[in-house]
Amino acid sequence: MGIAVRLKCSRLRLGPSNPVEIYGQKMSAPRDSSPVGPVEPASFASASQYSFGVFSIDLRSRKLTKGSTPVPIPARAFDTLAYLIASRGQVVDKNDIIAAAWRDVAVTDNSLTHAISVLRHALGDDPDNPTFIETIPRVGYRFVGEVNTEGPATVAVVETNERLTASAHGSSWSPIAAGLLVLAIVATSWWIAGAVNKSRPVEARDTGGVIRLEQPAPPGTTILSGGIVSPSGNDLAFVARDDVTGRTALWVRPLRSPRPEKLAWTDGATKPFWSPDGRFIAFFANGRLSAVARSGDTARTIATTGSTPVGGSWGRDNLILFADWTSGLNAVSAAGGPVRPITRVDHAVLDFAHAWPRFLPDGHHFLYQVVSLDPSRSGVYAGSIDSPGRVRVLDVISPAVYAPPGVLLYVRHDMLMAEGFDASRLALDGRPVVIARGVGVSSWQDADVVSSSQDVLAFREGDSGQRLHIVDRAGMEKDSIDLASALTNLRLAPDQQRLVATSAPTEAGALWMIDLESRQHTRFASNAIGPVWAPDSDRVAFTANGGFDLYVARRGAASSGPIITDGFVKVLNDWSPDGRAIVYSQLDPATKLDLWEVPAVGGPRRALLKTRFNESQGRVSPDGRWIAYLSDESGEPEVYVRRYPEMTQPTRVSVGGGAQAQWRHDQSELFYLSADNTLMAVPVHASADISFGPPRRLFRTSVGFSPSDIRDSYVVMADGESFLLQAPPDVSRPPRINVVMNWMARLSLGTSRVAAAP
Repeated sequence: MGIAVRLKCSRLRLGPSNPVEIYGQKMSAPRDSSPVGPVEPASFASASQYSFGVFSIDLRSRKLTKGSTPVPIPARAFDTLAYLIASRGQVVDKNDIIAAAWRDVAVTDNSLTHAISVLRHALGDDPDNPTFIETIPRVGYRFVGEVNTEGPATVAVVETNERLTASAHGSSWSPIAAGLLVLAIVATSWWIAGAVNKSRPVEARDTGGVIRLEQPAPPGTTILSGGIVSPSGNDLAFVARDDVTGRTALWVRPLRSPRPEKLAWTDGATKPFWSPDGRFIAFFANGRLSAVARSGDTARTIATTGSTPVGGSWGRDNLILFADWTSGLNAVSAAGGPVRPITRVDHAVLDFAHAWPRFLPDGHHFLYQVVSLDPSRSGVYAGSIDSPGRVRVLDVISPAVYAPPGVLLYVRHDMLMAEGFDASRLALDGRPVVIARGVGVSSWQDADVVSSSQDVLAFREGDSGQRLHIVDRAGMEKDSIDLASALTNLRLAPDQQRLVATSAPTEAGALWMIDLESRQHTRFASNAIGPVWAPDSDRVAFTANGGFDLYVARRGAASSGPIITDGFVKVLNDWSPDGRAIVYSQLDPATKLDLWEVPAVGGPRRALLKTRFNESQGRVSPDGRWIAYLSDESGEPEVYVRRYPEMTQPTRVSVGGGAQAQWRHDQSELFYLSADNTLMAVPVHASADISFGPPRRLFRTSVGFSPSDIRDSYVVMADGESFLLQAPPDVSRPPRINVVMNWMARLSLGTSRVAAAP
C-alpha cells in the first residue's frame, strides 16, 4: 500500500464553501497580533516589476538589479524575495515561504535560513537593524522596506486558488480527496479559532472522517514525552512532570474522553510502552523495568535495568525487549525472570548505542536503532530474537515506528516521513512521503516523538530553532538570544564576549561562534563537535572525525592539524586555567569513559582517572588545583571533586544524582544540574584543602535532556548571579501532543519527492 500526497500547494479548496488553510504543511495558531499566513496571489496581480531602495526586481525576467547593475542570486532566494515583497508589511510564517519558494520539493528550515542570509548579503541588509527583511523570532519574516510597483504582471510566484482548484479536478485528484488527504497529513499544531485554554484539552474536530485533536499538558505539569498510542488506538499514554515536585508520572487519556488521568504507582516513570492487548503499560523508573495495569493498579517490577535505558517493546508472545545504551538489547519475560542479551554494542567498530527496539507483527523480528560514530553504520536495523543477523533498513538518525498494515514512520530533519514497508521481507518500497513538517527531531535519547496504531497517529511538534535564556538566580529571565538552528554543548569564552557551540547531528556537526553583543553567529569549523575555550579566549579545541581527532584552532585561522589522532573516541571536557593541558573523556571498551589530559601544544597524554566506572564532564577549578567530574560509581550519575592533577581525595558533592558541574569564577560555589534538571549551588571553601556546604536549589530548568547525557546545557556567567540556559525554542507555547484519528482511512500508496535544497 502507499500514500499519495501532493506537497506543492499552500492552499487547497475542500469544496464549494469549506476552504482549509494549509500553511506549508503546518497549521498553526497566530503567535502575535500581526497577520500571519499565505499572501493572496492578488498581491502580484498588478505589477511585474517592483522597486525598493536602490534595488529593482523583475518577475518576468527573474532579475534583481541595483541601479543598472545585475545582482545575481540563486533561484530559491529570488522566489523567497518575491514572496516577501508580495507580502510586504505582513509577518509571514516561514513554512508559507518554504511552500512558495520550494514548491516542488520538501526541505527543512535551514534552506530558508540560508536563502535569507544570501538575500541579506546581496541587499547589504543588517539583520539587527533591517532596512528590508526583518526576522520575527520563531515565526518567520517581514519585508519592511517601502515598495513601489512598475508595469503589468505576467508571472506569479505562488499559484492561484483557481489553478490549484483546477488541478484538483484532474481524473485522479478530486477536490474532496485532495482536501481529506491534506487534512490526514496535517502537521504539528492545529488551529482552533479563538483563544485556547491551555489547561484544558482541545476538543476533537471531525473533518471529512479525519478527527484531529491536541493533548496539552495537564494543569500544573509539563509534558516530557510524545503520545504513546495503545494498540487498539483507544488510549494515549504520555509522561508529564509535576511543576512543583519535579517528579514524573504516567498519564493516560482515553481518546473518547476530553481529560487524561494520572496513573498511581508510576512515580519517576519514563519511556513507556504498551502491552499488545493494551491492558498494561511498561515503563522505566529508578533503575527498574515495571508494568502497571491500564486501570491503575499497583505496578510490578519485571527486571532490573541499567542507569540509561533507551526504550522497550512488548511482543505478542509476552516477551519484552529493552535497551541499555551502554550494552545493547536484552529480552525478559513480561512475567519476570532471567534477562538474556539479544544484541551487544560493538565498540570496536565505533558503535556506542543500540536503542529503541520495536517488535514487528510476527513477534520475532524487531526494529532498533544503531548509533555509531561511523555514519555508514548508524541507522535503523531489523533483527531477530532467534538469530544474531541484522539488516540495515534506514540510514536516518531517527528511530522508526511500524504502523500496520505496512508503513514505517520516522523523522528526517524536522519532517515526519511515511514509507511502505514489507515486514516479511524487511524491505522498504523506496517511496518516502512527507506526512508533516515541524515535527520534533527524534534521537537515541528521545524517540517517542512519533507513535501510531492503524487508525491513530500521535506526534510531538518541534522547532529547528532555539532560544537561549539569560536568567538570574531565581530563574527569572533577563535577556534572550534567538538562534536559527539548535545548538548544544555551549561554552562561554573566559572574556565573556563569545559563545561557541555544536550544531545538531541533523546538520552534520559544525561549530558556531556567537557574539553576545551583536548576536551574530557564524560557522567556525565543519565536521567538529565538543568545543572548549583556551584561557586566552582566542583559541578553541574541538574534536573531529567522529571524535577520534583532537584539534586546536585560533579564531579566524585554520587548524594546523590534529594534536591527537588515534582509535579512541574523545569528548573534550575543559582547558586548564594555566593553559597547560586539555582535559577530555575517552571511551575505552574495557573501562568505559575515562578522564585523560594532553598538553595543549601536543605531546604524551596521560590517564587522570581510569576505573571500571564511567568518568566524564571534568571541569578544572579556577585556581587549577581541583577538578569536578561525573561518575556513576554509586550506581547513579553523581558529581565528585578530586585534587588536580594528582586525582586524590575524592569527595562526593551532589545528593540524589547530578551532572554538568561548573565552578563559579571566584570559586566560591560549584553548580550542577540535579536528576530533575534543577540547578543546584554548593558553597565551596578552599584553601590548602577543600570542603563543601550542603547543595541549595536555585530553580528548575527546562533543558530538554537528561543532565548526564549532554556535556553543557547551561553556562555560568562571570558574576555567578546569572546563567545562560539552553531551552526549548518557544517557552510561551508549552509542548503538546498532536493526534490524528483515522489518519490512514483514505490514504493509498503513491510517491512524493523529497529532495535536498540547493
